[in-house]
Formats: sequence, structure tokens, C-alpha cells
Amino acid sequence: MQTPLLEPEADDLATVAESLAFIDAYEGSTSESGSDSVQSPHPNSSSGVDVLNSVDEQPKPKHKRRSKNPAGYSTRLLHRKKAEMQRLREESLQLEAKVAQLRHTRAVGVGALAAHASQLKRKAEFKWMELAMAEFQRRQRSEYMNRRLKALLANQAKVDDALRSVVMTRSVLVG
Repeated sequence: MQTPLLEPEADDLATVAESLAFIDAYEGSTSESGSDSVQSPHPNSSSGVDVLNSVDEQPKPKHKRRSKNPAGYSTRLLHRKKAEMQRLREESLQLEAKVAQLRHTRAVGVGALAAHASQLKRKAEFKWMELAMAEFQRRQRSEYMNRRLKALLANQAKVDDALRSVVMTRSVLVG
């Protein structure tokens, strides 16, 4: 969206140029008088009418002093306007992208929220089932390990009994 406040009208530029020319002309007449103090442009005149008449009677300077860079003023103004327009375009693109994103999330929002809730519910159901399965597998492993350890213990007991009987029979024989 473009704002009409940033675009100068032709009348405004002409007025600015005329104002700058008038200021330059006034500065030229005060610098020619050789006085830096604040005075009226024509100290010899005693009334406002005389001032107007004397301005018309005075010879106009042949060369008007121009401002330092009047073209630079408009160039700077154009650059400023161009930069502002570019910044506004970029901001507009960002805002439009955000609006599109919000519209998309709003359109998807209700359906997606319901689907997400049911998915979470299913995950919760699966979660307790997963926990139960993990616990069952741990129990199975520990029972298997327990059976193996009992078998090893039984085997160790047999070996112990066999060794005892050998040692006892020798001690009976020897002694």
C-alpha cells in the first residue's frame, strides 16, 4: 500500500526551488554590503515603500549566487524516498507472508487440533502398552537368568558333593 504523503507534487518542488533562489539572492545582497551584523537589507531607506522602490531602482547583480548544491538536495530527497519505498516494500512482503501463515494455521487449526489430540491419545495408549511390554521383557530376562543360575547352582552342588565324597573316602581309607 503506497502512501501519497511521500510523493512531492510539482508545485512543491517549484516552491522549494524559488525559496532557495530567494534566500540566495538575499544572502548575496547582504554579503556585498560587507556587513556581518544583523541589519535591514537597505539601511538608507526610512519607510517600507521606499524600500520597495529602492529595490526596483538598484541594479540587480549580474550573477546570482546559487545554493551550494540544489541538484544534490533533490538527489538526496529522491534517494531518501527510494530507500523508504524499498523498506516499505520489504515490510509489506514480510507482513503478507505472516498473514498467509496465520491464514494457513487458522484453516488447518481446528481439524489439525482435533487430529493432534486424537494422536496424542493414541500415543498415550501406546505409551502404557510400551511400558508394560518393556516390563514384561525385563521379567522374562530375569526369569531366564534365574533358571540358569539355579541350574548352575545345582550343578555346583553336585560337584561339591562329588568332591566331598572323594575327600571323605580317602580320609576313611587313610585314616
